[in-house]
Amino acid sequence: MKVEYNESIEDRHIKRKKSVHIDLSPVRHRVLKAQVALNNTSIQAFFEEICGLVCEEDEYIMKILKDLGNLKIQKNKKSKLVNEEKDEIYKYIKEQSIK
Repeated sequence: MKVEYNESIEDRHIKRKKSVHIDLSPVRHRVLKAQVALNNTSIQAFFEEICGLVCEEDEYIMKILKDLGNLKIQKNKKSKLVNEEKDEIYKYIKEQSIK
């Protein structure tokens, strides 16, 4: 899906940087930090480049985004099934205790 950009956005809004705060596991953070350092760049520059690829709708990056979305949907479906099963079990136990 192509995202349309509003050309009427004023320069003062475009020039302002936005902050993104993410939680990474300590191991992933350490490896990411080491990899960007080994490649003579920074985490900031790396994420800026990744965001650029998203804006350009790079095929590989967009596949990753789509796959992540599908995993989230599957996880939510499994969670919903587990909750429904839990409800059925509680209902069964309640019915058995009344007998």
